[in-house]
Amino acid sequence: MTQPKRAWESRQIIERIVVESTLKLLTPTSLSNGDADGLTDISLIKDEVSGNALLTGTSVCGALRNYLREFENGFNTADESEIAVKLFGSHEDEGSQSLLIIDDAISSEKPKTELRDGVRIDGKTRTAYVDEHGKGSKFDLELLEAGIEFPLRFELLICEQRRNKEETAEEVKANTDKFKQELVTALATALLGFELGEINLGGRKRRGYGECKVDGWKVKTYKLTEENGKHLLDWLRNNNNPLDGISEKPILTALDVSPNADIRTYFELDAWFAIDGSILIRSGSKLPNVSDKGQPDTVHLRSKRNRVDASIISGTSLAGVLRHRAFKIINTLSDEKVAQIFTEKMFGDDDPKKKDKSASRLEVSETVIKNTNDLVHTRVKIDRFTGGAFDSALFDAAPVFSDGEQEAVNLKLRLRNAQPCEIGLILLLLKDLWTSDLAVGGESSIGRGRLKGKSACMNYKNGSGSWHSNMERIDDHKVKIDGIENNTEKIDLLNKFVNDFNHKLNPKEQNNVE
Repeated sequence: MTQPKRAWESRQIIERIVVESTLKLLTPTSLSNGDADGLTDISLIKDEVSGNALLTGTSVCGALRNYLREFENGFNTADESEIAVKLFGSHEDEGSQSLLIIDDAISSEKPKTELRDGVRIDGKTRTAYVDEHGKGSKFDLELLEAGIEFPLRFELLICEQRRNKEETAEEVKANTDKFKQELVTALATALLGFELGEINLGGRKRRGYGECKVDGWKVKTYKLTEENGKHLLDWLRNNNNPLDGISEKPILTALDVSPNADIRTYFELDAWFAIDGSILIRSGSKLPNVSDKGQPDTVHLRSKRNRVDASIISGTSLAGVLRHRAFKIINTLSDEKVAQIFTEKMFGDDDPKKKDKSASRLEVSETVIKNTNDLVHTRVKIDRFTGGAFDSALFDAAPVFSDGEQEAVNLKLRLRNAQPCEIGLILLLLKDLWTSDLAVGGESSIGRGRLKGKSACMNYKNGSGSWHSNMERIDDHKVKIDGIENNTEKIDLLNKFVNDFNHKLNPKEQNNVE
């Protein structure tokens, strides 16, 4: 291990590279302060001086470090490259100090928030979960509204690389130039995650919260060893000021590097569905331009997008529906124990008493419903004995209605380290959604939540084993695979994944699931 520098030893900083940009939240984000005594179960962290939303430098650093580690070494590994440790610092008590300075980011305006209710659903009864003490699992959380912007600022320190006193000036310069190139490449690879929208921030980020994006970057280099000291004086005068007069560019162009090799393995599904009727996810939302007295008893979940109310389907709802159906499919083909193990490996552990929990490997995005109509549906409870209306049981709801032939719902998911049998299970789930067999949201018993598949794009990445496939609906009984109605090669490939899933659940091989 590299010995820590003593107090009197200088790090020989010869350059400072400043990178700035503006990060915009695309979906509601949970940046919790860890305080359980607030008005909500999960409250937001805010700057104590201005009251604006606060995105801490530690949160940004952790997200970038994790993205770089996964990009270079794959998912679910703790290994880091040596240059990543140099860039972000060592976890060891006497390890190296980080060469990347990340400032706290304070939102440019007072935060607008929204409240979301969450509840754990019992997989067997499909009702709210209640433990042995009679306590339920309902909670609420405070989220930053989509559209809020944070100014990001990074400062990369380039230090002279002298390994021993006998090295010549040319050797020291060559070592330093190589070290700088590796550091800048690692930083650009990490920041690429923000540019591509592949880094989510905050809590429940694998369920659609915290999606964010950066459109362009400003970069300025200060060479501190110049004889006239011009760059040093410039840095001293303007260190706390934003970079003005510099055009924004993609990070790879701005830093003039190529990214490291991406060795991640994953399966992605991007599918579009029409709504066959209506859909309703109960929430505390309100219809816009309607007085409080005129509000229906139940309104479909809504969220702000570009300062406008939009009907959405949350990632938590989609993931819950997929998990329940996956459990049902496996339990039908095998047994409850195998179903529990298989679904926990994909969707994460749902037992609050379990100590060694694992996070979900399935990422499900939140989606805005297109081509919607806000209609109020009035209903009445019927007395089963008399067959007449039940006293004081008139109620109304505002589900989302849409043309059953227009694309309305976009399902986006990514499964990390996807195995062939798991891809087969996702294809079975897609089939159930496609054929309106699997409902999303509440009141499915009266026909709500049925979807009709329109198109789907599937992408599997695993180095040389990568493949891509498109599927499009022709009519209620036929689909096109990659634009060809009978593309035998792709159909055989998709069938192979389903066969791998069936083979995995063969009673003779159930031990392999564990």
